[in-house]
Amino acid sequence: MFELPFKTHINKLDLIHTQYHLPFMISCPGIITVHDISFLRFPEFFPKHLFLKFKIFFPYSIKKSVKIITCSEFSKKEIINFYKVEPEKIVVIYYGVSENFKPIEIKENILKKYGIKKPFILTVSNLQPRKNLNRLIKAYLYLLKNKENFSYSLVIVGRKLWLYKEIFEEAKRLGFKDRIVFTDYIPEEDLIYLYNLAEVFVYPSLYEGFGLPVLEAMACGCPVITSNLSSLPEICEKAAILVNPYDIEEIANAIKEVISNANLRNFLKKEGLKQSKKFTWKKTAEETLKVYEKVLYNTKKAKIFD
Repeated sequence: MFELPFKTHINKLDLIHTQYHLPFMISCPGIITVHDISFLRFPEFFPKHLFLKFKIFFPYSIKKSVKIITCSEFSKKEIINFYKVEPEKIVVIYYGVSENFKPIEIKENILKKYGIKKPFILTVSNLQPRKNLNRLIKAYLYLLKNKENFSYSLVIVGRKLWLYKEIFEEAKRLGFKDRIVFTDYIPEEDLIYLYNLAEVFVYPSLYEGFGLPVLEAMACGCPVITSNLSSLPEICEKAAILVNPYDIEEIANAIKEVISNANLRNFLKKEGLKQSKKFTWKKTAEETLKVYEKVLYNTKKAKIFD
């Protein structure tokens, strides 16, 4: 990051685009992408050094940037509310789903590779408090205790980030740890098989700027249950069951309903496949290029009138 100001001068760059933080003293217009501002909504969920980095440097980048790209109308409103940015400065560009995520011929031996038994409930997210995995584990435990003949495993896919040990400790404390599989990070080609093999995908995150895993699951034809907060209703529309992520029993009942109701599962699969097709990386790239072109046009126009 410290080399970038120097490179903008030496290479005479026309434009620079970074995530969250613009370098100081750049000699060209700067654009930032802001996924969300979860560090302000949930500071307690962040390591102190990371929170301070955002708190100190991010306001400068917001002010200095000529355009801010974000991934949902929800995140746009959050940025406006917290930083009093003019709405015209912020452009919403949705992310896309890779074409690799699709219904495929099922390869059962992938389950043996990760020690997974069918049938299973799947969640995919980095392991950190904001993803609300503790409540998902409690909802799963509720089903184990209250639903007869409940034979489902819970599979949690994702790399360990900060404060993740609490999630493992919660699983151990509540018991039934042998029914919960933590795979850590897995490659995309294996993840696609898991989306295809899962009975239901559950994503009870407390706060998301976008929530790409819900669309990946939909694109693979997996029924989705997700949070009714932040950007997730905007991204999912009617293609998912929306639940209060703070209500353990509501999460559990939604899982029970989806796995017990074939008509509901088929509806969610059909709507999910339709919804996921609205989001492509080609569209993301084209809309980002339009922002670049507009900024460069306005910059050149300004130079003419200097």
